[in-house]
Amino acid sequence: MISPVFPDKVAEPHNVIPPIKSSYAALVNPNEGTSLSFIVAPTINGKKCPKLEPEDVTPEVVFRQSAVLCMVLQANPPLEVIDGFIRRIWGNYFRDKVCLVRPGLFLVRFDQNNEQQEVTSKGVFCFNRKPFIVKPWNAEMEINTEEIESLPGVTSLSKIGSLIGISIKTDRYTKEKSMLRYARMLIDFPLKEEFPEYIEFANDKDVLIRQSVLYEWQPIKCKHCHTYGHLEDQCSKKQAPRKV
Repeated sequence: MISPVFPDKVAEPHNVIPPIKSSYAALVNPNEGTSLSFIVAPTINGKKCPKLEPEDVTPEVVFRQSAVLCMVLQANPPLEVIDGFIRRIWGNYFRDKVCLVRPGLFLVRFDQNNEQQEVTSKGVFCFNRKPFIVKPWNAEMEINTEEIESLPGVTSLSKIGSLIGISIKTDRYTKEKSMLRYARMLIDFPLKEEFPEYIEFANDKDVLIRQSVLYEWQPIKCKHCHTYGHLEDQCSKKQAPRKV
């Protein structure tokens, strides 16, 4: 039998083409996510400000009633480890999903509301000799100085997204509420408008919310001729300064 011989150094390939980052539209499966709609916002004091009604957030209240928030004090275990730990301590209960809210904070969703009440009445748990904190989720609670807000539903997201453009669709994680730190939406934006850095809306308790907006992609716009497709230093309509 002849043993293969491997060279000490492997030649690096030339002219390596870096991978092209896929756009949001290419990443979103048409069968995933939730379809949104355009909802005209009322104008208050000259500014568009949608109002989230109680019926807009009712489905999210039901969602919240069957969920608990968990964290390990002074530790940041990965999601896979926490999922296995929860399966072991709550194996008799049906878990709908374990989600990562942010590093160190996890949301566990149950199929029945009474299961949420049962697991929170079991007392104190320990993970690797550290306290494993479990609390029912509500909109006013705070864990580790960070407030957990209620999640907007389909109608609420449609109202909020309509402040920017025409709301089309959410991604799968927003639909399944697997990513609770933000909501991700596909919006048809009119190019004649400026991209707002933040929007304002009133929640179901008539509290004005100022929400920052991050764009995954924006078209290039020239500040000189105000058209899209090139930057100001590449504008053919901009005259070069004359030499004296």
